[in-house]
Amino acid sequence: MRIDGRLQRVRKINGRWWSDDNRQLTKPKGGDFIWWITGDAPAEFFHHRPVDLDRAESLHLFMDRDAVRALLGDPNASFEKIGIWTYYAENGSELSLRFFNDELGEATYRHSDYGVSGRPVQSIAQELNGRSIFAVNAERASQRISSESSARRRGSSPTAAVTVTESHVSAPTPPARRIAKELIDSIHEGMSRADVVAKLGDPTGGLRIGGGGNDSENLTYALDPAGQAAVSFKGGSVVRVTQTGNAR
Repeated sequence: MRIDGRLQRVRKINGRWWSDDNRQLTKPKGGDFIWWITGDAPAEFFHHRPVDLDRAESLHLFMDRDAVRALLGDPNASFEKIGIWTYYAENGSELSLRFFNDELGEATYRHSDYGVSGRPVQSIAQELNGRSIFAVNAERASQRISSESSARRRGSSPTAAVTVTESHVSAPTPPARRIAKELIDSIHEGMSRADVVAKLGDPTGGLRIGGGGNDSENLTYALDPAGQAAVSFKGGSVVRVTQTGNAR
């Protein structure tokens, strides 16, 4: 196929199409004239060995990279700038992991049949219990500060670590504004940021990473009656929609 102005061999490995330089390609519908490059340019590719997806349900919140690597092996690719590790399975499925401060906070299965939101890894979703990882980390930080403050008042050393469990952490106060799940379901790949905000309104939070011509952004929205959605942009267009929690 002609890619980047020159003829290249196209290979199908583990249900995915690849160029010779290991960039992912999307085969067009209704013809073979133009193949779209879908791999992230800043991502670093490592190998084509498939992952055993059954092991993904043994993942837990706050695992470090070494623990994840011991369970799943080395990722097929990574985008360390935003803490993303990607694993590919034999059936074309993808396992996307995201680390926050070197701790696992998100885990999602992706497949052409799962839509832009994908499906959450259930072991991680159960531990989040409808909360966002940002809310959980805020609670952990608050508990750590409280523990250190109490230790200083007692004149003793603070505890080395704070463990967050379902029985000890109350759910965060819900934001004043929640949106219907049907609105999130209407967001699709390729939509502009302006169109998303016009449809959903201002987000409850977000994260933007710029520089190097690879600007990316996440906007988060609280869902009615519970849960959260994150809309991910690259170059100003939607590339992914993720939902967590117990939205209707």
